[in-house]
Amino acid sequence: MQCLRDSGFRAVLEEVRAAVEGLPASRSGEAATQILAEAGFARDAPWTGLARHRLASYAAAVSAAPVGVGLSARLSQARELFRAQLYFEVHEVLEPPWMKAVGREKAWLQGLIQAAVAWHHADSGNCRGARSLSAAALEKLGDAPDVWNGFEIGIVRRAVDGLTRWLVEESGRSKPDRPFVEGGR
Repeated sequence: MQCLRDSGFRAVLEEVRAAVEGLPASRSGEAATQILAEAGFARDAPWTGLARHRLASYAAAVSAAPVGVGLSARLSQARELFRAQLYFEVHEVLEPPWMKAVGREKAWLQGLIQAAVAWHHADSGNCRGARSLSAAALEKLGDAPDVWNGFEIGIVRRAVDGLTRWLVEESGRSKPDRPFVEGGR
C-alpha cells in the first residue's frame, strides 16, 4: 500500500494501465508497451480485462486506505483490500503485524489472513483449499470481538461462515456475500 502511494511507482502503474487499455502513451508508456510486447503480451490479450480490473481495484483501495504501517492503519488498509477483493494483498498487508503479534491478537490476525486466502482459493476454484482455510479462519476468529482496533472482525467472521457453509453444501447457488462488499456490508 505504501509503495502504491509513491509518485514514481504510481506513474509506472499508470503507464502500464495505459498500455493495457490502449490509451495514448507518453514516452514511458511506450516503454511499458514495448516491455509488455517483448514479454509476449498482445494489446488485446485475454488477460487485459483482468489487468484493467485489478489496476482499478488497486487505485480504489489506495485512494480509500490510510497511510501508515501501524496496526490500525494496516487493518484499515486490509478492509479496503477486502472491499476491492484483493485477497492476496490482504495477506501481504497483515503479515508484518501478525509476525510481531502475540496471544489472541496473533490468532485474530492469522484468522483474517486465512479468511482472505480462503476467498482467494474460492475465486480460483480451489474448493478444498478454501474449505480448509475458511474453517481455520472461523476457529481463530471465534472469540474475537466484533470490532477490534476499528476493524469489523464480525463482518469477516459472518462472511467466512457463509463461505464455509456454501463450500460444505457445494450447492449451485452463487457464493455468499463477501466482507465489506455491497451486500456484505
